[in-house]
Amino acid sequence: MPALRGDSSYLSQARSRLYWPILLLALLLSHACAGAPPEEAKAPATVGPAPRLSADVQAALDAGDAELRRGRQAKAEVLYQRALQNSEGSQGQSRAMVGLARVELAKGQARKALEWLERLAEPEENQAAQAEAAWLQAFILYQKGDQDGGRQALRHLVSLSIMGIPPEEREQAASYLETELIRGRGDFAFLRSLLYSARRQGSLAARDLPPLIARQAASLPPGQAAGLVRIEPDRELRAALTAGLAWGYIKEGQAGEAKQAIDYLAASPQGGQWRYWLSALRQDLSQAGRMDARTIGVILPLTGLHGEKGRRVLLAIKLALGVFQEPAKAPALYVMDSRSNPLTADQAVKDLAERHRAAVIIGPLEHMTALAAARRAQALEVPLICLAPEADLSRVGAFIFRNHPTVEDQVAAIMPKVQGEGTSRVALLAPDDQEGHAFHETLSAWFAAQQSDPARSHTISYGMNPLTMDPPLFYRPGGAAQAKLERLVGGASTKAVINFDRLWLPAPVEDVQHLAPRLHNRGVRGKLLLGSMAWHDPKLLASSGKLLQDAMFPDVFDPESSRGAVRAFCQSFEKETGQAPGLLEALGHDAALLARKALDSIAPTEGRPAVRRALASLKGVEGACGPLAMGRDGRVRAPMKLFLIRESAFVSLGPAASPER
Repeated sequence: MPALRGDSSYLSQARSRLYWPILLLALLLSHACAGAPPEEAKAPATVGPAPRLSADVQAALDAGDAELRRGRQAKAEVLYQRALQNSEGSQGQSRAMVGLARVELAKGQARKALEWLERLAEPEENQAAQAEAAWLQAFILYQKGDQDGGRQALRHLVSLSIMGIPPEEREQAASYLETELIRGRGDFAFLRSLLYSARRQGSLAARDLPPLIARQAASLPPGQAAGLVRIEPDRELRAALTAGLAWGYIKEGQAGEAKQAIDYLAASPQGGQWRYWLSALRQDLSQAGRMDARTIGVILPLTGLHGEKGRRVLLAIKLALGVFQEPAKAPALYVMDSRSNPLTADQAVKDLAERHRAAVIIGPLEHMTALAAARRAQALEVPLICLAPEADLSRVGAFIFRNHPTVEDQVAAIMPKVQGEGTSRVALLAPDDQEGHAFHETLSAWFAAQQSDPARSHTISYGMNPLTMDPPLFYRPGGAAQAKLERLVGGASTKAVINFDRLWLPAPVEDVQHLAPRLHNRGVRGKLLLGSMAWHDPKLLASSGKLLQDAMFPDVFDPESSRGAVRAFCQSFEKETGQAPGLLEALGHDAALLARKALDSIAPTEGRPAVRRALASLKGVEGACGPLAMGRDGRVRAPMKLFLIRESAFVSLGPAASPER
């Protein structure tokens, strides 16, 4: 959810004079919230005071605090250790352990810091030290990326006393708590708990909680938020709910209802307090009204190393949108060059969303540029259909979709087939890269999930000899890599000792071209070989087709299919380029087709949330890869097919078994 510019006044005031009991009560009443704390938080550096300690222990702790503030970790550690040894009660021991944890944190030893914090006892008199320890745990776990652990520690802090945190760190803790509150979106019960907390605390609550209440109201279906507006007795809280309701209407593309809510808030006695929100809401409403619901943005590498690939995908996108066939009816298309640069891709999303009012964006192709684009698109709440192969992109948020098969899809497509033919041992020879690792992990998980008869042993080898377990092989022809390959297939002799039923080689075409002769000469040929989608390349047929007879691989795109949509796409592409399309071109075509279907299904006055919902509900769309459907995880599903290599042709075996989605 993008931040409204008028929001800054309220939030800055809330941070500077945050009313802790209200926020803590709200967090206790709320449900589990998702989200991460600010990225550039500074590490806490001092230990707060603790009462009822002996003079020598108190002196050691105070001196340790002073040395730690000066950056003298070694001296501080000695002093905290002295306090720990001389403390007769848990008060001093707890404070000393917290100090030692801070020393380890200052030294960059987060794990050792957590070990000290976990040793703390939990009697009631240690509440201040426990609160400080919970805060440190939350800080460390969030910085390590353990969101669930960080939230749990933060909730433990809430259950104690916030006053246990040193004063100079309370604002930082406030930002963590506020992030958790703000990110707990779309939860009706959570919003009700915020309102309940605000009513109990009276006018103090009205000063601090309205921005959070407005954000929560904006995340709910407008009908629910409108119901709360009608029944809310407190005028201050009703104004906050109305601000959120107006925002929600704008997001849903309901311009008339949004204007009514804005006018109602402006005319209320509380309108002056919400002047910044009102200004931002009116601006957002005017932008939503001008957004062209038939404008599509594209981000692809059009220059540099991947420029040729990007231009071919762009041509396929234009074919899907009818730019050549029916230009008058085609959506407006704005194209940006990513230059294979994440920063450029990030800015391209911003330009397409804000300057060109794109309703949906397609691309990019590479992982890092796609990840940067996805994060920006999610922040701006612009639907984005990525064409990168990595499976984690659609997890960025609800506005991110992805059209590219994964390693999991390939394993799920091919393994039932080969297991049905009696295969129980599969060796994997893969490059030592991200995709190679993914194949190793996915194939291992497949066998583990099968729980097959232990007597039917199987071997999974990641770039190593299945028997001697050599180190991972990143294949480059010749040298040590070739020697490892010789060991994998039984040595340099022509007669190889085959220790597997199938050898899976999910490698780029260039590597396969080098490996195929060596494998063939040692008897690893024909049905023994399995490939990946990368094998579906005419260059491989021309160079190694005879050596790879009867090898099998999966793919979603079959250019020889008789389906009408496939034939139309292939013929149009060949007419424009004189070349047959490949997988990437087919994926780009289908992404554009889905984008156009989604835009055609909504009213012109609706906004991007409506586009997102339309994309999420698409199914049964005939594309270049066959019938398409959007999965619950934001990934486009197309039926995987199996292919055999037959000298000078790829022969389709038909659809693979469809796993449960």
